[in-house]
Amino acid sequence: MIITEDEGIETSLDMDWVASLEMKVSDTKIRRRNREPTIYRVPDTLKMVDHEAYEPRIVSLGPYHRDKPHLQAMNQLKWKYLKFVLHQNTGMVMKDYVGLIKKLETRTRDAYSEEAKMDSNSFVEMMLLDGCFLMLTIIGYDFSEERWTRNVAVRDILMLENQLPFFLLETLYESAFPHFHRDHFRRLTVNFIGKRFSRNSSSFVLPSDNETFHHIIHLSLSCIDPTTNHGNGNDGNGNGNGNDNGNHSSTFGFLCNSKLVKTVFVSLPSKLRSSLLPLVNKIRTCRDANPEKDLFVSAFPWIPSATVCNEAGIYFKRKQKAKSFLDITFHNGKVEIPQLYIGDRTNMLLRNLIAYEQCSTDSMLHVTSYMVLMNYLIDTAADVQLLQQQEIIIGDVGHSQEIAILFNKLGMNVSYNSYKFYLVDVLNAMRKHHDTRRNKWRARLNRDYFSNPWAVISLIGALVLFLLTALQSTFAVLSYFRPPK
Repeated sequence: MIITEDEGIETSLDMDWVASLEMKVSDTKIRRRNREPTIYRVPDTLKMVDHEAYEPRIVSLGPYHRDKPHLQAMNQLKWKYLKFVLHQNTGMVMKDYVGLIKKLETRTRDAYSEEAKMDSNSFVEMMLLDGCFLMLTIIGYDFSEERWTRNVAVRDILMLENQLPFFLLETLYESAFPHFHRDHFRRLTVNFIGKRFSRNSSSFVLPSDNETFHHIIHLSLSCIDPTTNHGNGNDGNGNGNGNDNGNHSSTFGFLCNSKLVKTVFVSLPSKLRSSLLPLVNKIRTCRDANPEKDLFVSAFPWIPSATVCNEAGIYFKRKQKAKSFLDITFHNGKVEIPQLYIGDRTNMLLRNLIAYEQCSTDSMLHVTSYMVLMNYLIDTAADVQLLQQQEIIIGDVGHSQEIAILFNKLGMNVSYNSYKFYLVDVLNAMRKHHDTRRNKWRARLNRDYFSNPWAVISLIGALVLFLLTALQSTFAVLSYFRPPK
């Protein structure tokens, strides 16, 4: 018997109910992992904004969408891909491929954030079929009878919930094509990715053979990472185009590294030279590393839209030499942004990259940071048109207003912080430039008096009237003190 504190009455405890709770606990299995998952379910908070961006249309890869009826037709086509693989290496037969996948089963299952409730044979069969299909699609093979099938399949391949572990693909490739070097498949995958991200995929650098990649989306983020082999105008051989933000980008950096200053510095007395050295090093490493950055600026500033920035003297320019569309820099009042092509897959691609960044604890949130900046810059169709005039945004999908809505919706229900925000220096520099008193006055004049032709005409008319009135008053005063003879 149990006596409740509130009412002081005796109640009986249902022991059968308690036993059923204990049974549920004992039946609950805690999934023990040897490693963190890397292939995630897209959070519902992101799916509710645009569900179709995460839903495969024609092909299922992995366990998440395997049983959906509209994807079954492609499952039958996958057997053709497996048959082709079996004919590539005469030293490998079905038993050998099944054995390879079987050895990787535990590791493969651990890659998914949700447990695949499938028996071992079904799981291994699924991974063998899906792996052969994806591997050959990346290489360029297509056994479908209609051309549109491949285009839609490629779209589905770039979805977060449709990923396969990259080590599985590499194992299949090395077994089916043993005469190729190990990094050959990575090179093919980088080319496959590059064609979906940029019209100049040659700018993508082949990752090191020592690096480990979880899946195609993870490799994609590595290829467009703006913090590694940063473009900044370099031509790939270390030659810059004048927009380097290093020690030579400002007067301080130039003086500290010039031969004249070094000669004078060496000729100084040793005590004076020792006292000045920390100051010189501070100038070189701190001030000139970010010439547009103040000593202390807020960690995560807000900036106005592109049209307002432009009115304040911040100009936007297409960056010609860049590693990817993420390679954005700011210097001397100019924001250089690489070109982004807006196509029918752009929304889906950006959303799935952002979804992975939101789920992975190791991600640096680079695409999320890019989305935040573009969301700041684009409020209306006028902002899109300004960026289109500079060929920063191009494409043949949607009107300017539709593109503005696309960027505005990308940021819905997305979390980010300044710690992983690689564009924080760009935001700080733009905000500082915008908040300069002279630029504020310029922006106010542009907004209040030069926003349309009638306002300009009115201003000119008012100035002319003011000048005529001033002249009339001047002549009146002169005629009073010096009357005509």
